[in-house]
Amino acid sequence: MWDCGNIMLKPKDIMDCLPLLASVLGNQYGVTVEIGGSEAYTDGKTIHLPALPLDSEPELITMIKGYCDHESAHIRETDFEILRKAQLTPFQHNLFNILEDWRVEERLSARYPGCRGNFRLLIQKLFGTQKAGDTNPAFSILNTILLTVRSWSVDAIIPRRESVAKTMERRYPGLRKVLDGILDRMRDSCKDTGDCIRYALELEQAILTWGLEQKSIMESEKKDLGAAQNESVASSNASLDSLEKAVGALSSDELPRGFGESLAERIELDSPKDRQKQLRVTVTGQKRLAELPPGQLSRIERQTAGLGFRLQGFMQAQKWLPVMPGARGRFFSSLCHRLAVGNSRVFVKNGFRESPNTAVHILLDSSGSMTDSGLMLANAVCYAVGKALQGISGVNLGITAFPGANRAKRGTTVAPVLRHGEKLTARFPEIAYGMTPMAESLWWVMQQMCLLRENRKIILIITDGEPDSIPAAQEVLRQAQKKGFECYGLGIMCPSISTLLPHASRVVETLPQLAPALFELLEGALKRNA
Repeated sequence: MWDCGNIMLKPKDIMDCLPLLASVLGNQYGVTVEIGGSEAYTDGKTIHLPALPLDSEPELITMIKGYCDHESAHIRETDFEILRKAQLTPFQHNLFNILEDWRVEERLSARYPGCRGNFRLLIQKLFGTQKAGDTNPAFSILNTILLTVRSWSVDAIIPRRESVAKTMERRYPGLRKVLDGILDRMRDSCKDTGDCIRYALELEQAILTWGLEQKSIMESEKKDLGAAQNESVASSNASLDSLEKAVGALSSDELPRGFGESLAERIELDSPKDRQKQLRVTVTGQKRLAELPPGQLSRIERQTAGLGFRLQGFMQAQKWLPVMPGARGRFFSSLCHRLAVGNSRVFVKNGFRESPNTAVHILLDSSGSMTDSGLMLANAVCYAVGKALQGISGVNLGITAFPGANRAKRGTTVAPVLRHGEKLTARFPEIAYGMTPMAESLWWVMQQMCLLRENRKIILIITDGEPDSIPAAQEVLRQAQKKGFECYGLGIMCPSISTLLPHASRVVETLPQLAPALFELLEGALKRNA
């Protein structure tokens, strides 16, 4: 169970919400997980996932969790600098991956035992049955090594290991015994990435030595027996040729895929082609901010002065309850009549109740559809709301603008204006540009808020138009409400937000309209469950 304030994210809650899963796993393992693009890969610091379906099947969710676990293990445990300096060939790297995958997964599972069951399930699924294309004789060597290592953790793949090993023995007699000896030593003594590299090179050398010895034997038999052994020699030659091609492979694409590569391939196959049906999450970027002019600040404070006062007064009212009659407290003469009927509740005391600890995140649209006057009003609204809320005890405020500066390879970004825990300033987006990635930005906000300790979590969207993808925005709002987030919207001179939040949005045409509109929204939000 993951504790995120009063939103207790049980496995069943998290496992059907991939962006939150990515956030929780990333926070747990100390890595970054990004969702978008077309590929699943890791660059040594960040786990990249492709755009995902809006509604993912349980099997895909399990694979993504396993992939994040696996790649997190590499980020935490693999020494990428030593690996880079080793300059391994594709064949050597394939052997190394087999060994290193097992080593880092064991290390991660020892620290986080919940990973082990997921690894076992996926290993059995990916390697427990024969795959199409497994007919290359040399692949039986790599697959035997892979399945031997994987069978150390998953007994269920032992039958497949033995089947593949028999195929290898027919093609490469005597080789298994040599390989098993090296693998047994590796299992007992491999401590780090450098050890895995050394054992991978030892495995390669053993395979090459076997091949040279076999060639020598074949040459001798060919001279002694002549044409009588032509068929046998031809078969052996084919096996040796296949082995030489595998050892000399110029690309990893010519060799069998390992655990991480197999998971990545399966995840990429499920990535939707239609952008309207894609689940993406923005990444943190930047946006040029500027101080609101002093004259504008004065107008904002003058025109919205009542907002802060009313919200402050409301929150104070939530702390002190009316006097309550009881059997203890201060004697209250107006209740003396109760004694005549045997009612001893003639004392009163003030009740005290803590106001709800609430995290509020304002998501500010500063996309290209904003006119200059629209952006000015949006910034003013955002500042006024922020100032009113940050002055209330128990409210933790954050503000984010979208989109941020473009990052071609990594997709759309958001620009934090105020991070949770910081003090509000008057710096807001200076210019409006770009598309309206509302869904992607909402997922990002939920990821940040998921890890906050406040009991209640409220998202306020300030926007002037429709999102790039209405289906994606509808899905993220559905998930947010399902997980306990409260979502509200303020339309800036445009009612489009009402299509997404018909019962939780208002339209603001001018700044004086903000106080009544916002108070109507937030009063209900802060009162509920207080």
